[in-house]
Amino acid sequence: MVNAQGRVDFIAERLEIDAAFVAAAHEGRPPEQRFRFSSPCLKRGCEKWDGERCGVAKVLHERGPELLANEAAVALPRCSIRPGCRWHGEYGDSICAICPWVITERGNRLEALVEQAKTET
Repeated sequence: MVNAQGRVDFIAERLEIDAAFVAAAHEGRPPEQRFRFSSPCLKRGCEKWDGERCGVAKVLHERGPELLANEAAVALPRCSIRPGCRWHGEYGDSICAICPWVITERGNRLEALVEQAKTET
């Protein structure tokens, strides 16, 4: 769930999305502003796929030290998808420190940096 600071707080257990969740999630702010959803990687079916790996994760990994320069070191967040996570599979634990900042809401500072990095390359 996205907290007030614009960072993802992980829920303890993996949650399967069903019709009841979708209905409840649409009450109040748009779900994309409150939740970050995961799904299996579509590889070539995704515009972020660079032919070999996830382009978003690649940018995050390359810019990770810069993006996290002002962040205090924290332990890996408890994550129910880590065993099957493409980002973790490609970059290991280092990507996990950045992951909580990634949301789809355009006002997010990390999303803005990712968009900036894409235009610079």
